[in-house]
Amino acid sequence: MTRSSHQTPLQRLTTTGAEIRKENIVEETAVDLLALNDVQELYSFATLLATPNDLVELLAGHIVSEGYTSINIHRDSFKMKDNEHYVVEYH
Repeated sequence: MTRSSHQTPLQRLTTTGAEIRKENIVEETAVDLLALNDVQELYSFATLLATPNDLVELLAGHIVSEGYTSINIHRDSFKMKDNEHYVVEYH
């Protein structure tokens, strides 16, 4: 995945006045974390504001820090799927 950013003009105010310069702005979006319940239906357990990059690391960090799984998880337990949306599966 590529970084989600674009250049946009921003006005900077200083003690000597104001200036307009182009700055790189990172685009963030709501990332919905989903899981399967006991009857194999998807439900949302968290919605985070994030860039759609490094989603495996985002999911791994969230489920470990919130106590959903043990700290001994491996990168091989996560699969990035090609889909119209970004999809990461944890097995």
